[in-house]
Amino acid sequence: METLGIEIRQLAQQVEGIDAIVGGDSHTFLPLPVLVKNPAGVDVPITQAGELGVVLGRLDLTFEYGNGWRLKAAEGHLLPLTGALPEDPEVKRLLQSYLDGPAVSAVPRLAPGWAFGG
Repeated sequence: METLGIEIRQLAQQVEGIDAIVGGDSHTFLPLPVLVKNPAGVDVPITQAGELGVVLGRLDLTFEYGNGWRLKAAEGHLLPLTGALPEDPEVKRLLQSYLDGPAVSAVPRLAPGWAFGG
């Protein structure tokens, strides 16, 4: 689990004040959040939903207010993206302008005259 050349677990262990980390650069599938203690001894949940959009990662965070806000609980899991997963009307509403817009290819294209490998 690495991002920007930094091991995510080390980041959680060395930086106080991070409530949770949602990684993605390493394409790691974490079925449940991994808990890592920060310098203050507080658990920091780390989660990742793999790659290629085959699962949806869900992380529910509960905060409580005492002497400032603090993370009270974290629960997460991966949901396979199949036809059995119900459509969320609010998410669809938020995405509708993109769905109705012109089709955009997600395949990267090289500028004319450029080629891979030299």
